[in-house]
Parts: sequence; C-alpha cells; structure tokens
Amino acid sequence: SDLLLRVNQKLCDITGYSREELFTKRLIDLTHPDDRAVTHEHVDRLRSGELNSFSLVKRYIHKNGSTIWANATLNMVRDDRGVLDYIMAVINDITAQKNAEAELNSNIARTMMRLELAQFDLQQTEEQLRAALTASDTVTFRWDAETGELLEFGNDAKRLFGVLPSETISNSSQLLSRLHPDDVAIIEASTERVRRTGELEIENRIV
Repeated sequence: SDLLLRVNQKLCDITGYSREELFTKRLIDLTHPDDRAVTHEHVDRLRSGELNSFSLVKRYIHKNGSTIWANATLNMVRDDRGVLDYIMAVINDITAQKNAEAELNSNIARTMMRLELAQFDLQQTEEQLRAALTASDTVTFRWDAETGELLEFGNDAKRLFGVLPSETISNSSQLLSRLHPDDVAIIEASTERVRRTGELEIENRIV
C-alpha cells in the first residue's frame, strides 16, 4: 500500500500534517505532481534491486498548499532473508536555501538587465554624439599625452587634417606639419599644460 508506517515530529513540521494524518498517506501523495514521475522511477529501481539507495532534490506539497523543497534520500532495508522489508526516507528541508537562490538569481537577472539597458543608453548617447558632431562639422580624436600615440584617429579627423584615408598616422607629432607654423609653439606648450592640468581649450589653425 506504500502507506507511511512511522514518522517523526520533524516530518509533521515540514509537511504541516499531524502524525495521524500522515499515517493515511503515501509519501508520493505528498510529492509535488511535477516530481512524481521521477520519484516513481527511482522507487521502482530501488524495489527491483537496481539501486540500494538514491537521493533527489524534489518538491513536496505542504498541507496549506505551499511548495516545500527538500533533499530526499531513500534507502532499502531488508530483513534477515534479504527480502525488502521497508523503505526508509530521510527528508532535509531546503526551502529557505532554494528561496535564497531564487532571490539571488532574480537579483542577478535584474542587475544584468540594468547593465544591458545602461549599455544601450550609452550606445544611443554615443550615436547621438557622433551625429551631432557630424552635423556641426566637429571632429574628435584621442592620443596618449605621454607618448603621443594616437589612440583614435578616424576618417573625419583625417579629413580635417588633410590626410588621405589610406595614409597611416600613428603619433600626434606627425600632425605638427599640418598646423599653421605660427601655432606650433602654442600647441606644444598647451600639450605640456594638459599633461599637468588634464584639460585645456585653445584655438589654432590647420593648413
């Protein structure tokens, strides 16, 4: 009949049923419907002798209808003749742990979504900035203030300095020949000040 033969108070606490109520039930009756098939399969393998014991993380249904997560270990107990006498089940309630994991995963998912939205907003802002720069005939480029290495020097910057698209410009020193001769000294002095202060606005001429 598979009815429960002996239970302790802990099982009553976990499931919400009294001892008397549990003695009228089978363990499979307490199992969540979605986990009954896999439980049946393992119990059949236990009865056939294929398994001596097994453990499953599975769900049970509390008397009040709520879901209980548990780590269930079932062992086959034989009599002196080696015949199956009964099956002993040890159930460890891990509902709190599962709920914590679900909350953590939910927080991670929300954080990832916020990051993706922030990245999308950044891309949108960059695209808007590029569109605004193009519309205003403004050009941006970047270089290492210490080494002069050009970190970003696109076709718009090349067009401003009169550099052919196929021409390679790798260092800001190569741009000095493109400046008006009267402004070279100003640019060199300004670059030195930028290294110290980090920001500077100047006007100069490009030939």
